Amino acid sequence: MAEAVHLEKLTKEDFSKCLNQKFLIYVNEQEPVETELIEVRGLTAPDASLDLRQPFSVIFRGPKDVQLQQGTFTVANETLGEIGIFLVTLGPGDEGMRHESVFG
Repeated sequence: MAEAVHLEKLTKEDFSKCLNQKFLIYVNEQEPVETELIEVRGLTAPDASLDLRQPFSVIFRGPKDVQLQQGTFTVANETLGEIGIFLVTLGPGDEGMRHESVFG
């Protein structure tokens, strides 16, 4: 697995390289939940003149029967390594439960 990346250095492009890849979400001491990164989208910056990363969001799809409590989870991927990100469950989609993280 790749070495962990610092959260503040992650960009939309980093996640875009991982579209359709498997991500594991670790919930307490339980087995990790296997998900797939299904969407990466740019968001409008409140002040584009600031020298900050472009805001973006990522959406993972997992099993239909797993609804996570909103909170920070360790998420692991072969490309990005392990990162701690805040996830919110959006609800079920056609093929599984969707979970989103927003990066500002």
